[in-house]
Amino acid sequence: MKKNRYRKNRASLCLLMKISLAQLIFSIVFSSLTYAAHVSKAQEVLERTVTLHADKVELATVLDQLEQKANVKFVYSNKAIRAERPVAIHVVNQKLAAALQTLLAPLQISYQVTPSGRILLKASKELQTKSTGLLSIQMRDMLAQVLKGKVSDEHGDGLPGVSVRLKGTQLGTLTDASGNFEFEVSNLEAVLVFSFVGYKTQEVAAGDRAVINISMVPDDKSLNEVVVIGYGSSRKQDVVGSVDIVSSKDAGATTATNPSQLLIGKSAGVQVLQSNGTPGSDAQILIRGTGSFTGVDPLYVIDGIQGSKTMFNTLATQDIENITILKDASSTAIYGSAAANGVVIITTKRGKSGAPRINFNTQWGVAKAWKTLDLLNASQYIDLLKDFAATTNSSLPAKFNTPDVTTDRTDWQKEIFRSALVSQNDLNINGGSEKVAYSFSLGYIKQQAIVRNFANSRLNSRFALDETLGRFHLGQSLNIRYTKDDGQLASIPTRCIMRLTSRSTTRISLAVTPTPPTSTISAMVTTRSRPLT
Repeated sequence: MKKNRYRKNRASLCLLMKISLAQLIFSIVFSSLTYAAHVSKAQEVLERTVTLHADKVELATVLDQLEQKANVKFVYSNKAIRAERPVAIHVVNQKLAAALQTLLAPLQISYQVTPSGRILLKASKELQTKSTGLLSIQMRDMLAQVLKGKVSDEHGDGLPGVSVRLKGTQLGTLTDASGNFEFEVSNLEAVLVFSFVGYKTQEVAAGDRAVINISMVPDDKSLNEVVVIGYGSSRKQDVVGSVDIVSSKDAGATTATNPSQLLIGKSAGVQVLQSNGTPGSDAQILIRGTGSFTGVDPLYVIDGIQGSKTMFNTLATQDIENITILKDASSTAIYGSAAANGVVIITTKRGKSGAPRINFNTQWGVAKAWKTLDLLNASQYIDLLKDFAATTNSSLPAKFNTPDVTTDRTDWQKEIFRSALVSQNDLNINGGSEKVAYSFSLGYIKQQAIVRNFANSRLNSRFALDETLGRFHLGQSLNIRYTKDDGQLASIPTRCIMRLTSRSTTRISLAVTPTPPTSTISAMVTTRSRPLT
């Protein structure tokens, strides 16, 4: 009986083993078929051909287009793969696998095809944070963005044309007319290099900043700069003395009633001669002496347009940005024979982009005769006449012996000269946008003569407009000058009677010419255009 029970248990065990083995074989075969089907499905999905062209399009939009063209479905997290960043892809009749490799590999994104045929996207580097507070590599990549900023000079004004370059590469950009720049970096470890002629090169680490504003520092070794002269160029240290630039800062140190006076004592070899002492009169500029028998006036170039001394004196002193003096033949060659007496290049102030800025300057002063003649009084004059009569054996009339003629009555120098009031007021308004900038200025000068009963009033108005259209720059300016003279002109002739005695005596003759009040108005309109370089 025991033997029969043993046989039954053994038969049951064999049957159980046969069933388990069959189940195992069935499971293996089913799994193999399932895996083969999955591999076949994934292979079929990745073998599909697509054609797609996109440039600076968001990653999410590109994936949507691939879904439509390849009839697939992507599964991903917008935050994990940074689906909002712009990408570029250009594929023509390529397999989906190759297109995904071209698109996702540079973005450090991996993909996997699920059994259902969907494509799962995930970032190859997980976000991690350390206790030190440092960002991980992926977090830094997510924070990488377009850097913006402004480059200013030592005065705080925007500096155009500054080179902004990514250190260690040739990638870079230039600042615009207002000194602003925009540059895209791939990570926050990038270092930007700022360089400009005449200023020290600066390196700034991007870090986690989105806006970088810097101020350039002038380079003391600026004599090595290249200066364009005529048809060529030369080092600045080789043309020192032949080219001078008087900026508005230097010129502003001297009160001037006309533009020529801004150059007094500012440039070697340049003489400024006032035509006469009448208020409102022009001045004569001589560069390295008199170089011609026919004319001594230099060539005036105002904002790139050749002009004359009259046009130059029409400008208000507060409207001038800088004045460049070209003295020798090499620097004036491009202007030909018209520059035989040198060239005076005037750059006026232009509008700057930004909110409207209003500046108002006022100056007041008093003008006096700096030196008067030392004249004889009445008694000294009678003594001189008596000595003169004694030496010539002549006699004086009896009235010269009366006490009435020795009485001092009038000091004619005090009656002729006075303390003259001079006032100058200037208003400037400028502003605009990146494409259009404007500048409006208004100035009024009231100048009294040191000789009584004469005054000059002058009103200057200027409007400038600059427009940028593509690669062209257009500029227009309108200058209006109104002058008015009140009173009588007076002059002191050179005819004087002087005698050598113990004290010299001078008889002054004052010529007064009655003239009615006169007024003049002049205008100058300039238009210029040039391509942006």
